[in-house]
Amino acid sequence: MSHGGLRQKAVILCNARQNSRAEKLLKNFKGFATTTLQVSKLHELDDYTTQFKGSIAQLDSKMNHLSEGDLKEAISQALMSSDFKLLKYRFQRVTSEAIGYLGSHYKISVEFLYSDKEHLLHLFAKCLPQDENLKIYVKENEFFSKEAHFYICLAPQMNNLLPSELPLPIPLCYLARGPPLETCSAHNCSNDEESVIILEDLHARGYHMSNKWIPLDLPHCKLVLKALAVFHGGSFLIQKSQEKFEESQINDLDEEEVVNVDLGLIKESEFILDRNHLSSRLLRATAESTATVMIKLWPSQLKHIDYIRLVDSLWGHFQSVFSIVQPSSEYSNAVCHGNLCFYNLLFTYDKDANGITTPVDVKLVDLQMYRFAPPATDILFLIYVCTRREFRDKYLSELLSYYYKELGRTISPSVKESFMTKSEFENSVMQMKIFGIMIAIHLIPIFLRQGSETEQTKPAKCSLTQIPDILESLLSDRSEQILDNIRENPEIKERVEEIYKEYLEFIDLWGD
Repeated sequence: MSHGGLRQKAVILCNARQNSRAEKLLKNFKGFATTTLQVSKLHELDDYTTQFKGSIAQLDSKMNHLSEGDLKEAISQALMSSDFKLLKYRFQRVTSEAIGYLGSHYKISVEFLYSDKEHLLHLFAKCLPQDENLKIYVKENEFFSKEAHFYICLAPQMNNLLPSELPLPIPLCYLARGPPLETCSAHNCSNDEESVIILEDLHARGYHMSNKWIPLDLPHCKLVLKALAVFHGGSFLIQKSQEKFEESQINDLDEEEVVNVDLGLIKESEFILDRNHLSSRLLRATAESTATVMIKLWPSQLKHIDYIRLVDSLWGHFQSVFSIVQPSSEYSNAVCHGNLCFYNLLFTYDKDANGITTPVDVKLVDLQMYRFAPPATDILFLIYVCTRREFRDKYLSELLSYYYKELGRTISPSVKESFMTKSEFENSVMQMKIFGIMIAIHLIPIFLRQGSETEQTKPAKCSLTQIPDILESLLSDRSEQILDNIRENPEIKERVEEIYKEYLEFIDLWGD
């Protein structure tokens, strides 16, 4: 049964304490929060990860966009209690390319007194970018607003419907305020200075960013797919709950207890087909640079196609990306993460007696670009950007089966089947394969544009003054930069040429 193209509306119980399922979640949340705060003194802040050493600038204790009242509210949410005393706090600015440039990011260490003991809470805060041009870009595309409202509106509803042992694989959020969205009108703010998101600092819990130079292996991929099954499953349950509420329960609820969440109103933020929109300009520039690189790499192989035809082919397939990320009328849609690059996957590991590490959990971070689209879009993004072709060819079928099984474990086999059969799911992945290829063509040369050995062990620093230059460079002809990186770094050469060849095979321009 297909639910694609329908505007889905669900009802959220605002007063979680009146819902027995939510009560259980709150108790679990409170237990987790208090057991992780048993620290007797305030320690000096570490670097965000060892990869970021030297990239964090010390700030004064006062920070724009965030007040002492906000810190108190965050602590209150973490403890589920206001019976504490704030003792001291400290901020550090995080300025790394890996963290991103679509916001201002801070690590916060807060010491407070609770139950006659001193405790320490590590927080991670996000605000609008300070650069005015970037701020305009972020606001126009609702990146910050979408992330704030995911935590405010969607996450509580998903967690309320998901099994208690399978909460959303995202950071705990202690405070979120953002400009209004059509999907949810709760907890809005009226000006830029009030926009803020305060999350738990996952690094303090042992989570580490994935290394872009090391493609994900089978255990890592399965962890992410299991997380996606929960992430997507939560929105499937929202859609299923709408049917139940409309049929019987909605008349029994007070208006004050509900907030309407219309998943069909979720707007695409990243890929917008408009010649003046930044995403269209970026992909057009990528098509032109990629065509130049392909022809220079393989002049004999591509001697029967000229530059203009190759650009038109690439641009035509990039245009298909704009339609694929929209809600489908053929396949069921879910709330998808939308940006599953290496930087947005944080893993924890266990180490055995022989020192061998195994990934045991993953969190999905950076929810600015979530969309309402077929789950295949997330899976193809992950598989094409974060793995190698040999791996995909060998394990794709196994990974799709694993995801589908985990989805059934999350939302029940019968609910899963009502949204998509295994055959429908697999067909959607195969039909949208070009999405994964084109996203990889666009992103892999950007992610791997650094070429030195030291850059393979840590993300590059990215000062605020460099950000406009980075955006401008992405809109220009990058063919020589890509070719230089290919010549200088064998790893870049293998991965860029690999995805280029897969595209040329896809359009029947690469022969044996």
